[in-house]
Amino acid sequence: MWTFSASSEPLLQRCIDSSTNSAKKTNKWTKVLQKYAINSNLSQKNQTILVEEIKDSTQNIPVIDLIEDAEKSQPEINENHKILCEAIETDLNMNFNDLVQECSRKNILFELLATSLTDPTIEKLCHKIYNSTEDLNDNFTKGYLEIFLPTLLLKRQTINNIDILNRASKYFPEHFKTLLLFLFQNTCISSNILHNFVTTLTKTAKTELLQVISEIRLSSAQFTHHLPSLLALYKDCDMSSCVSNYLFSNLEQFHEDCSDDKNFGRLLLAYTQGPGTSAANLRALEKIIENHRSPFRRPCLTKLKELKQNIVSHDFTQ
Repeated sequence: MWTFSASSEPLLQRCIDSSTNSAKKTNKWTKVLQKYAINSNLSQKNQTILVEEIKDSTQNIPVIDLIEDAEKSQPEINENHKILCEAIETDLNMNFNDLVQECSRKNILFELLATSLTDPTIEKLCHKIYNSTEDLNDNFTKGYLEIFLPTLLLKRQTINNIDILNRASKYFPEHFKTLLLFLFQNTCISSNILHNFVTTLTKTAKTELLQVISEIRLSSAQFTHHLPSLLALYKDCDMSSCVSNYLFSNLEQFHEDCSDDKNFGRLLLAYTQGPGTSAANLRALEKIIENHRSPFRRPCLTKLKELKQNIVSHDFTQ
């Protein structure tokens, strides 16, 4: 007869609980433990289970499989993954295929790579990925853009990140939108990274990016954090009513939080100088400008006066 010690009872209880809730009913451990889940009373120490039944049902199954099955809903990085990271540091080319296979199977490995690899190895890894696009599966590509790069940008904020972002947008345009949305909704990453990136874009690319951004609702902190990037995009894009309305709604919503912000003043001035201002939102625009206190308030008032005169002249001629 097997006797479970008091110290092992919590682990046994976890395994029994897992067996009763698991959807994997064909697992050998599940079949064995379910027999004891109904009438199990672990408060009685030294509960016994027939060795013969255990042996018949769990032949050649390592104990570690039981533990992993009980914790399958919470995958964790194991020692083999750490060894793989060390191998990548030693010889990236030789271990790259193994890395792609393992990351595709377990996306959490992307976080370990971004946080544990040295900067030179990360540079080599990104270069290798961009030159191996035909050999990468979709799951790996998504993990790289949605897990690895965000983690990397939070970990280190260097000028090299701009090049990494530019090449990611070039080689993986179908998944790059998700990364951009993450960047614009994150205030822990330096605003300079995104600002420097958007300044390298073409006018068409800036317009497309603004259209992507217009799909999300920014908080006051997010809007303020990314004002330099929004200004750079707006000043050099193909204006549309969608973009113009989105920008004005943010100006109207956050003007009280940004009453002394120079970047807000610059964006406000750019808006008044653009083609999006209409008679319908002129009164709301006037309220925003009157509430503003940065040095850009005066040129905004001057432009507002011109807008009023133009509207009056237009109405008079009609």
